[in-house]
Amino acid sequence: MRRQVADADRLVGQNPPLVDPEAPLPPREYRHRPGCQRFGTRLTGCPAGVKASTDLTHWPAALEAGAKLVTGARVREIAVDAQGPASGAVYVDRNGVARRRPPW
Repeated sequence: MRRQVADADRLVGQNPPLVDPEAPLPPREYRHRPGCQRFGTRLTGCPAGVKASTDLTHWPAALEAGAKLVTGARVREIAVDAQGPASGAVYVDRNGVARRRPPW
């Protein structure tokens, strides 16, 4: 596996490597993700959902906290309030219409 990663990195000119096949994965459930089952498919995706992609690491907690997921959109601007924290977003939806959230 390590040689495959090194060969792939060399082909695309990636240095340091994008993927470390020896990097540890959680051995038990961790923040919405099950523990590593050692399927050995880390370069192509994990059938158990253990890899750290945003749909597993960030979205579940954000949705539980009240975030709204808008698919097919591209954010143009993050709005901030007077104290500095993000207070909304301006985005273009899949139909090309600019929208602002909130209001939800």
